[in-house]
Amino acid sequence: MVYLDNCNKKIWIGYKNFKDLAYVVRSGFGYYGIYPINPDELKPKKGRKPLPESDLEHVAGMIHLARLISWYYPEIIPKEKLDDYLFGATIHEMGELLTGDTMDDGERNEQHKDFLETLEIRTYLRQCAPTEEYSRGLKIYEEMRDKKTDFGKTLYFIDKLEACLQAIYYEAMGAPGRISKKEYFYGSISNRDKREREYTGSDKIADTWSHLFARKAEKLEFKFINEFLEILETAIQDVRGVSFSWID
Repeated sequence: MVYLDNCNKKIWIGYKNFKDLAYVVRSGFGYYGIYPINPDELKPKKGRKPLPESDLEHVAGMIHLARLISWYYPEIIPKEKLDDYLFGATIHEMGELLTGDTMDDGERNEQHKDFLETLEIRTYLRQCAPTEEYSRGLKIYEEMRDKKTDFGKTLYFIDKLEACLQAIYYEAMGAPGRISKKEYFYGSISNRDKREREYTGSDKIADTWSHLFARKAEKLEFKFINEFLEILETAIQDVRGVSFSWID
């Protein structure tokens, strides 16, 4: 147990420190006038207002998270399968070049979204990948989308784990996401958001998203649900000093 606790801590710290790179500006481009910079205001520290997050940052976080999991949980991601996971993580958001990032609140048209995003990923792979890699990449993406195989489920839940860890990271930076903020902005929230907030007793998305993660993983009979939840528990304990109140 001590070994697993240490591994989970290393995964969380490795992820968190990697995410700090989002605050380190590539100064050369700024100094040559491509964008305005003030490097002293963009160094990572608690209380710094987060920058808008791009899909590319999420993809980078998922790629690094997959590698960390492979290091410490080779039974989840065997070394010989790691490239498949990295390939999937790299391309899984390419469909949003067509659809944009639509908010997942439990009420969007998932079938229509999946159809459009699959078309865009096909286009992307056709434009840049050799024939054999086109076929491999499309198969990897479709397994993740359909969530029926062990590989597809694992890749899908690495994606969701990254989002939960990102929410915990923002909380560590002094900027926890809150459902009430969304409610104020939109004037209302989805039934799913209401249900998750009521069940967890928390307005923070680190709680509600992590609980939703657990519910989805249980519903899909994800075989590594306990390992992934232990990673989340380690992260939240590091930030708050206590675990999620909804975990038995």
